Amino acid sequence: MSEMNILKELGRLSAADWDKIIIRAGELMASHRFGCSEALLLAFQETFGTRYIPQAAVAMSSAFRGGMGGGGCTCGALAGGQMVLGSVFGYRGNADGEQDKESTAKARALFKELHDRFRDMHKSTCCRVLTKGLAHDAPERKAQCEQLVKAAAGLAGGIIAREASEAVNAC
Repeated sequence: MSEMNILKELGRLSAADWDKIIIRAGELMASHRFGCSEALLLAFQETFGTRYIPQAAVAMSSAFRGGMGGGGCTCGALAGGQMVLGSVFGYRGNADGEQDKESTAKARALFKELHDRFRDMHKSTCCRVLTKGLAHDAPERKAQCEQLVKAAAGLAGGIIAREASEAVNAC
């Protein structure tokens, strides 16, 4: 399925659908059953379906909890948001294919937009900075991570919703 077809399909989502993703991502994070990246992908999966967010993507996102496997680097919520954007704007070919330079440039700009907006909002993209001074199992850290997950879901969803709206209006 092409990016344009995906955007047209996602363009049917209402503002309430996008808000539901943000709320659900926070709920899943607050449940203490999932890491930040997993909660974010699962929330999008519930709305987008496994066609766009397959179970394998959720499994891969498990590596990002705690900032790249607990290493404290890139926030898992941001990494999950990047995966969601990649599910819509990423390359869909195989190793024998050629990437369209225009599509690749657009996707990179959207990925950078998410990164930069998250960084500007939180002053960092690094898990250990975002959770500095908070013990791993502390309720304050869980609350902080829940807010980061909701923020990343909102930013990623906002980018997709904007691009979907533009795609629908271009038709």
